[in-house]
Amino acid sequence: MRDERRDKTSQRPTVRVVYRRDALVALREVCAGLEEEGVPFECEPTDAPLLAAAHEAAARSRLLVGVAVAGTEACVHFSQLAVDAPVLHVTDASASMLRLLGQDAARLVKVMPLGTPLSRRAASRKSLKENAP
Repeated sequence: MRDERRDKTSQRPTVRVVYRRDALVALREVCAGLEEEGVPFECEPTDAPLLAAAHEAAARSRLLVGVAVAGTEACVHFSQLAVDAPVLHVTDASASMLRLLGQDAARLVKVMPLGTPLSRRAASRKSLKENAP
């Protein structure tokens, strides 16, 4: 009976959040951001490199979005992107930036514009390159 419940839980549509054990404070902030946007998530520990862990989490998520957290570094990934091309990647992030990153992971699921200052800067640089002669 218990195994059946676990199987059903793992098939629930959730954002997968993987974390290193040194990142519990950062994990709390990222999860708070996801929760504020109303998107369900599952957390599990990892020892894998950050980008690879985020990509693997996205590949295992029914919502196609994964987050990896290590210390004050965090990464949001979409399963159809290359491993070395995450949607967002922040280092030395404050608690508020980690919460915004969690919100942006949720917004990616809901197909809404991202809200972190980092994502706006990245988008404007990309649009400048695309519109260059």
